[in-house]
Amino acid sequence: MNDARLRVVVCDNDEDRARGWCESIAELAPEAMSVEALPPAEFARALTALNQRVLGAKRGESFGGDDAIRFDEADVLVIDSDLTPDPDEELDDASVEDVLVGEVGDTVVRLARAHSRVGAIVMVNEAVKLRTFDLTLRRWSDGPADVYITESDVGNPGLWGFGQPADGYRPWSWPALKNLSRSLPSVTHGWTLKTRVFEALGLPEEDVARLSGQQIESLVDDVDDVNEITFADVVHSRTYGLGRQPKEDEELTQQLRTAFWGVRRWFERVVVAPQDVIIDLPHLLQERPSLMTARGDLTSLNRAALDWWNGTESALLPEAQNSLASQLLARPLWNVSALPRVERGEGPTANDPVFCEDTSRFASPADASNFDSDLPGVFDSRWVERVQDAAYIPRRRLF
Repeated sequence: MNDARLRVVVCDNDEDRARGWCESIAELAPEAMSVEALPPAEFARALTALNQRVLGAKRGESFGGDDAIRFDEADVLVIDSDLTPDPDEELDDASVEDVLVGEVGDTVVRLARAHSRVGAIVMVNEAVKLRTFDLTLRRWSDGPADVYITESDVGNPGLWGFGQPADGYRPWSWPALKNLSRSLPSVTHGWTLKTRVFEALGLPEEDVARLSGQQIESLVDDVDDVNEITFADVVHSRTYGLGRQPKEDEELTQQLRTAFWGVRRWFERVVVAPQDVIIDLPHLLQERPSLMTARGDLTSLNRAALDWWNGTESALLPEAQNSLASQLLARPLWNVSALPRVERGEGPTANDPVFCEDTSRFASPADASNFDSDLPGVFDSRWVERVQDAAYIPRRRLF
């Protein structure tokens, strides 16, 4: 019988810390997850095999039964940003130091994405070690990992999709990890490298025309017709693909897998985040509070936000829903251009609840703080609840 549990693999040079992270994750839902820390020696062997795959790709070789299979088997890979062993650390295997010295998580993430079948990737402690909320909402927009957190949130139930954290901290940019990797087969069924990206995303030409040149260019460097961008074009992307021209014999399935994850990151961070071409349920309810039967009721609003987080389908405005994009992000989404016109009295007022980007829940404006992000478009002004144990940067943006 196949193990249907979510397979989580944790990688770090510090074995004790990795085991601690595993325990924090496993406690969330032991029956739903299989969580394992790779010992440093095993991690070093897997990384060596991953680098060997790079050479094999140039020769047109398919993935074999090497040590990098540990990455292939992971639905979620959790990896520390700094992998160099401590100078005074005693290692059982001297080869570990030879492999890991100078290694950083960013490099390993790029290798794993391009040369393994890994699912979602979580980077821990990149640039900051204490829980920090980015008020620009763009800090990680071009990062290779799917999620960036600090170690205080490794076992956050909101990150994994197993409930609301006690202190409420759950940034909008986090996916529900339990849903993310498992959506891959159904979403990509029938896709090839020749599939046009915007058709796969359910965006008509008039919506694509609303994207800025900067948004398009962040995905692909140079194209004549943006509507003709294919997944093969994304493979070449410096930020969201291989960053190079693939070799003639390089495995096509792996190229498509790399492009899929790249498009997903780009779409969520660059297209969906501004909420002006594609909008999600919480921001839709904030902009159109009249859609709720009990307008302004925080309990109802937050129940709807939690359902959205968990990927529960919504019956609201079915004519405007984008089912393809919703499957990609495992959350309900709507095409803004297809939404009905806002009539008098249907829009937000100064007293309506606001959606908070740091907790992914609604609050009264009196209990939230407004800030200006760096997102493009007319919805650049957002809200946070300001969780006590989190730093907010740049702090001067908080009103």
